[in-house]
Amino acid sequence: MTSSTLSRSPKRPRWKLVAGAAAALAILALAESVQFYFQQDRYGRADTLSTIIGRMTAPWVVLAVLAPAVVWLAHIAPLDGRRGWVSLLTHAAASVAFALAHLTLLVAVHAVIDPPNPFPFAGQVAGLLRAYMFQDLIVYWGMIGALHALRYHHRALERAHEASALRDAVADARMQAIRAKLHPHFLFNTLNAVSMLVRSGDGARAVRILAELSDVLRDLLRDAPPTQIALRDEVAFTERLLALEQLRFGDRLRVVIDIDADVADARVPSLLLQPLVENAVRHGIAPVTRAGVIEVRGRRDGDSLRLEVRDNGAGVSRDWERGPRGIGLPSTVARLGHLYGSAFSFSLEPRADGGTASIVSLPLSLVSRMVQ
Repeated sequence: MTSSTLSRSPKRPRWKLVAGAAAALAILALAESVQFYFQQDRYGRADTLSTIIGRMTAPWVVLAVLAPAVVWLAHIAPLDGRRGWVSLLTHAAASVAFALAHLTLLVAVHAVIDPPNPFPFAGQVAGLLRAYMFQDLIVYWGMIGALHALRYHHRALERAHEASALRDAVADARMQAIRAKLHPHFLFNTLNAVSMLVRSGDGARAVRILAELSDVLRDLLRDAPPTQIALRDEVAFTERLLALEQLRFGDRLRVVIDIDADVADARVPSLLLQPLVENAVRHGIAPVTRAGVIEVRGRRDGDSLRLEVRDNGAGVSRDWERGPRGIGLPSTVARLGHLYGSAFSFSLEPRADGGTASIVSLPLSLVSRMVQ
């Protein structure tokens, strides 16, 4: 990206910058005029305030007339360009031309607003050059320095914006990749259950599962789900998934949902509960023949939001992390790490009375409420 591109993308309208500069010059000229008005008796003068304001404003007006040329030169001859030495020589010559033009125009303006000066025009210009040449050179290079500082500031803002956009794009790509793993995993498991029901001759239940699956997939595929949603919406979607499992297992599966009202509007990662529920069904309920219960609970735990998915199924060993865990749980941990860094916790624990508990703890300081 070139510096010219950056210079054309200020964060505020140019007319505001121009108005601000004009206001600053007007204030400086007025302050200088008032000061001279109350001190003019030292110089044997008795001019009116309006006359003094006109005289004192003239240098600033002339400076404002020349300023666009300085801005243009700073734009076409940046000191940080590939040919910096050429730009340096250009500005060295331009600074002398600026001083000559500034002081010449100033003499011309004073010839109009002041009483006739007995000295010749060229002599007045020469006198001002001797007195103010160095001062004008400082003004020119000060303007060039300020313009380059503004250019660097804009460039830093652009780079920060681009870096932020890149981080967002990478984050979105990662989240989409993780969702791409979650959706087929759920889909394949459900279709496998349908095929088992068909083989066993339970066609009616298979049809009902396919109908429910169609509704769930329609919700999933209508739009890409947001990164975070209200806990109540996440639970509602999870209930639909569990309804599919209840069609599959019949009386063998009971579902308990218990979400405290004070955390129902908290924002959580979308599809957070789905792999936890799927893990409970697949590894907890499916391997046993007795009636199973899956509980989904959410509550405030100190400064954290605690979410639990519990089952009374086959259970899990305490060294479960050493064995294969499929796709859903590692993807869930990856998502949480991406969203919360080290500020979350996840555990899969065997329950004392049998079964497994998947526990997710999210910091309430980062889990903002949707309505505030």
